Amino acid sequence: MSVQICCEGPACNGGFSAQDRETAIMREVPGNTDALRDEAARYARHVVTRKLNVTPHTRSGSTYRGAVTFALFRCEACDHERVYGNSSHG
Repeated sequence: MSVQICCEGPACNGGFSAQDRETAIMREVPGNTDALRDEAARYARHVVTRKLNVTPHTRSGSTYRGAVTFALFRCEACDHERVYGNSSHG
């Protein structure tokens, strides 16, 4: 079963991954000090997420970060794998 979510891979987004785009925005934010870094990162994620292409993804497994299990999904168009949401079942 596939779900429609934003692909973070470069192949589906004009050659630039979501991380590349966020990094570029972070460089442009004026006064990007340690105190403002979290706010700037949230802003960058918000802007980038709105511009990513939505593609079909299928569940491909899970990963653990700390005590939280996160679901992994693979893009059916470009094969890029990403974390999407969390799962208490793994």
